[in-house]
Amino acid sequence: MNRSFFIVIFAASVSQACVYDKASSPDTKNSTQELRWLYSAKPQVELNKAIQKQDFRFRSINGVGSIVPGIFITCLDRDTQLHPIKGTSDAHESREHEKLNKLAIKYAKSYNTKMLKHIVDTQNFSCDN
Repeated sequence: MNRSFFIVIFAASVSQACVYDKASSPDTKNSTQELRWLYSAKPQVELNKAIQKQDFRFRSINGVGSIVPGIFITCLDRDTQLHPIKGTSDAHESREHEKLNKLAIKYAKSYNTKMLKHIVDTQNFSCDN
């Protein structure tokens, strides 16, 4: 009797632990929707807007670690000099999400190389790397 009781309790607790919690799981549609602006993105236009606002951060891609396409220096302060593209991830949730992540990398590379040129030319930016 005691053994059967513990098995029932154990089974009930395991089944509760395995319940899909929609509130805490990533929403594929939201991540994909957050990136759809990239279909019509214009890096130069958005770069000009950022410069007007004195926002000299580089665009980064989220993943296990942030990557900064087009920038091959390690002296960046990840807390203050990066502006992550929301919705990007190295875990692709759908084919469209994968496509949009590739587009985000292309966009960030274009944006970042132009931003680097701008801050080197106008802000006396330098890096030992």
